[in-house]
Amino acid sequence: MKLRRKADRNARANHERRSGRQYVGRIVAAAILAFFTAPPFATAQFSSVGRGPSLNIAPRIDINPSVRYSPNITYEDPGGGQPKTKLRRIDRSGPPSDGDDTPRKGARRTTPAAADSTYVSREVLIEVAGNPGEDQVNAIARRFRLTRVQSQNLPAFNATFFRWRIADSRSVDDVVRELNASGAVTSAQRNSIFRLQETPAAQNPLQQYALASLRLPQAHTLSVGADVRVAIIDSAIDVTHPEFASAIESSFDALGNAEGAHAHGTSVAGIIAAHQRLTGTAPSARLIAIRAFGAQKSGAESNSFVILKSLDYAIAHGAQVINMSFAGPQDPAIARGLGVAAGKGI
Repeated sequence: MKLRRKADRNARANHERRSGRQYVGRIVAAAILAFFTAPPFATAQFSSVGRGPSLNIAPRIDINPSVRYSPNITYEDPGGGQPKTKLRRIDRSGPPSDGDDTPRKGARRTTPAAADSTYVSREVLIEVAGNPGEDQVNAIARRFRLTRVQSQNLPAFNATFFRWRIADSRSVDDVVRELNASGAVTSAQRNSIFRLQETPAAQNPLQQYALASLRLPQAHTLSVGADVRVAIIDSAIDVTHPEFASAIESSFDALGNAEGAHAHGTSVAGIIAAHQRLTGTAPSARLIAIRAFGAQKSGAESNSFVILKSLDYAIAHGAQVINMSFAGPQDPAIARGLGVAAGKGI
């Protein structure tokens, strides 16, 4: 009888832990979605300038003033705002001259379509099961005329992923089809590009908006995220910000360079876990800060390879909720990665 009561108590405790984790995941998702999709008069501004008495969260570093940073994203086609570089091709009626690019009289000029900005040009992402040896990798490279750029074994996938450069004029899609038809690799695809979309910053502080609109005081009577580990796959978070005191459990830079904190990742972390002058949706949560997006002139960007590395790190380090506030194309490898995470109860 005592053993049965003890088993019942353990079952109830496990159920409460799972329910708490699921609740935190839902409230975090609701907060992020509401914050990013609310009209301008209702959303929050996280300014990168000014350090006075403002309640705004921002990286406590200097940010390039020529780049506009915003915590907002849109869910439209990520290629929409990407500047296009026009390439001019000149058709000549006679044989080419040595180094002379001056168009001949009557030559026809054509402007080909700009490169697709939803994936990395002249590059393929290849998956090989397990941890292949150099002989196997080199044989694939020779057979398909590819140059290895980067590789990473990802235990969560039980596979190694490669970025490979196409050395000749073949298109990315042609090489992907050739690889998938060969049976020599587990999968091949485009290396998709993902972006933290930029929209005009809004005006009201987060605390006024989120507390009222999301009913956080009432929500926090159910859970404040205690003992819930939330991985944030985003741009770099200012992990030294006072709002995140003792909240950052671990950090991982999937890009591996020295770029500093960024407004988007810092803002998203604040929406989730702020707990000093601001109130986040899960103020007692522990954060796994994963930097997957690097600043570009057009906004912070990442790609499939980097996001897969980030997912693998989050899974390996016990994430119970994973937040990814960015936009991009459909991506088979990332879809599988999310399936792996979901299969583990994340």
